[in-house]
Amino acid sequence: MNLQLLGIVMAGGALGAAGRHLIGGWVVRNAGSSLPWGTLAVNLIGSFAAGFLFVWLENRGPTAIYWRAFLIVGILGALTTYSALMLETL
Repeated sequence: MNLQLLGIVMAGGALGAAGRHLIGGWVVRNAGSSLPWGTLAVNLIGSFAAGFLFVWLENRGPTAIYWRAFLIVGILGALTTYSALMLETL
């Protein structure tokens, strides 16, 4: 296991979790509903961004693996955690 890559994923995960909290909270405050609109919003945004970045980062050189780890696995992986949707719908 590459420890540098692991650190990059962890840093991205911290940013993604903070983004989930901020975006999800903002949507819930403005939606005024008991439905999990915040979780739906971050999952849609994150899924679209992950698909876009996966294609865009393809064949971008030797540093693409680090950008993919930071952006897709780290930030967007933490942002689009579907377990939050399951918890909020119970």
